[in-house]
Amino acid sequence: DHATYHRDLDAPLTSDIETIVKANSSWIGVAETALEAGEVAAKSFEAATNAPNSPVTLILPADTAWTDGGVDGPNVIAKSPSLVTSQALDEVVGAIKAAQKPIILVGGAALYDEGALNNMARLAKAGVRVMIDTFPARQARGAGRFAPEKMQYFAEMAISSMAGVDLMILAGTSIPCAFFAYPNTPSILVPDGCVTLTLSERCEDTIEALQKLVDALGAVEMAAVVTAAQMPAPTGPLNPAKIAQSLSMIVFQTALPCILEQWARKSMIGWL
Repeated sequence: DHATYHRDLDAPLTSDIETIVKANSSWIGVAETALEAGEVAAKSFEAATNAPNSPVTLILPADTAWTDGGVDGPNVIAKSPSLVTSQALDEVVGAIKAAQKPIILVGGAALYDEGALNNMARLAKAGVRVMIDTFPARQARGAGRFAPEKMQYFAEMAISSMAGVDLMILAGTSIPCAFFAYPNTPSILVPDGCVTLTLSERCEDTIEALQKLVDALGAVEMAAVVTAAQMPAPTGPLNPAKIAQSLSMIVFQTALPCILEQWARKSMIGWL
């Protein structure tokens, strides 16, 4: 940011940085002096690395970089997320065994952990429908991995897709809600008569919670995983489809298909 003594002069490049980053930050810190910078930086690291590992913003006015008096901040060690309580686990296990049509809605780090994805496949094979947040911040996908359903974006479609569901388990996420309120449309995306229980909060270890859940249920077998599509090399003039097909044949295993994802969302395909 501008130097502290320059911020109130309404300079041409002045902006309200805190307001700009507020929507995308779980924590915001500002160092007003060089002396504070080290400590505030340490706090920002702690906030970023502790569960639920959300984006943070550290704002440093320019004069904190050129003013004498700075000191190192304290060493920060990332804390492990809290473990799910045995009471919560027992309650969820009992509810699943008694339910006719249970769903588990999963979010957070479990969506890109191989072991957690395998455990989701085990839950699916055991009769628990596995769903994830509509727009996860990060998700591991592709051949050899279990592909859970995404919660539908539109409220009517979401409720319709969960007809008859009598139990919703939340793991690393919160109760799903509609993106906007409309007349005669529910805000909370939970079917009438459906019981909701929390296995793990966002700040808790959902990966470990899923492992304990499948162990308690005796779920060993896995549901089907995604298989790699075998496509021939494209021929003829280039077009968007052939470019995408060519890239899919040479891209490395852990690549992030962000371009295709953004195109899908802009064209509404990703939302539907």
